[in-house]
Amino acid sequence: MDENNYKQLVISRKSKVTGSAIKHKVYLDGRPVGDLKNGGTVETWTTDGLHSLSFVNDKKEVHAQVRIMETDTVYRVNVEMKSPSNLEVTDGALENSVQKSSKSNRGSCLTSFVAVLLILIIAGFIIAIVNSNSSDDSSSKSNSENSVSTSSTESEDDVVEEEPTFDTETKTVGDWKVTITDVEVLDKLNIGILSYTPDEGCKYVKISLTIKNNSESLEYFQGYSTNSKIVYDGKYEYSATITGMSDDLTYESLNPLVTVSGYLLFSVPEEVIESEDSLYYVVTSGSHSAEFLLW
Repeated sequence: MDENNYKQLVISRKSKVTGSAIKHKVYLDGRPVGDLKNGGTVETWTTDGLHSLSFVNDKKEVHAQVRIMETDTVYRVNVEMKSPSNLEVTDGALENSVQKSSKSNRGSCLTSFVAVLLILIIAGFIIAIVNSNSSDDSSSKSNSENSVSTSSTESEDDVVEEEPTFDTETKTVGDWKVTITDVEVLDKLNIGILSYTPDEGCKYVKISLTIKNNSESLEYFQGYSTNSKIVYDGKYEYSATITGMSDDLTYESLNPLVTVSGYLLFSVPEEVIESEDSLYYVVTSGSHSAEFLLW
C-alpha cells in the first residue's frame, strides 16, 4: 500500500429540523470512524478503490458503497434526513448501492458483510496452514522475548532472553497514556488472506502499543497523522500506514478511562533501518509530546 494514495473522505449531513435529534454512527469498511449529527461532518482517510459505508442508529441501518479514484484528493458523501427515521445518501454513493434495514433485521447488508469477512478470514487461516512451508520470510526486530533481532534465520536454541532495547516506559501525553509493548521490522505484513507491502526500498516498522484515554470525554487517537510519527536523525518523519484492521490504531475513538491495545505500521527506508543511528516514535497531543526510543 502506497501512503501517497491516501485520500480524505468527508461525510456531511445537511442541517434540517426533520430528525435533528437523531445521530448515526458511521462505519467505513466495518470500522467506526465517527458520529454524524445534524449539520455535522465526519472526516477520515482511506485509499483508492471500492469501500463500504454504513450509517447506524438505534432503529435503522443504511449501507452504501463508494469508489475512490486515483484522481480524487478529497471524496465527499452527502446525506440528509428525509423524514424523522429516513436517512438518504444524496450524493457520493454508487448507483443502486444504497440499502436500508431495521436494526431488528439481522439479515442486513452489514451482517452479511461480517459473515463474508469471517469466511474469508477462516479461509485465509486454512491457506496459511497449508502453505506454512512457504510462509512469510520477513525478518523481525522483536521476538516473543521482546528483543530486537536483525536475523530472521536465527534458531530458537541460539535465542538468549534479554531486556528489550526499545523504550517500555508508560508516558503521559496530554489526556493519553501510551506504552510500547513490542517493535518489529517486517518485509511485509500478512493478515489472513490480505497482504500489505511497503514502498520500494523500504521495510515495515510495526509498533505494538497500548493507549488509555485519561480524559472525561470521548477522544480520538489519530495514529495516522503528524501527531503520531517515526522520526529519524531529528528531521526525517514517517507517518503510519492505514490497514483498516480492528487492531489498527491509526484512527481510534475511546471513551473515558478505556484502554486498548493494537499496532501502528510505518513504511521506512532500509537505509534508515540499517543505520546505527537511533530511531524514535513521537506522539503529540496539543502542546504535549513524548519520545519513545525504538532502537
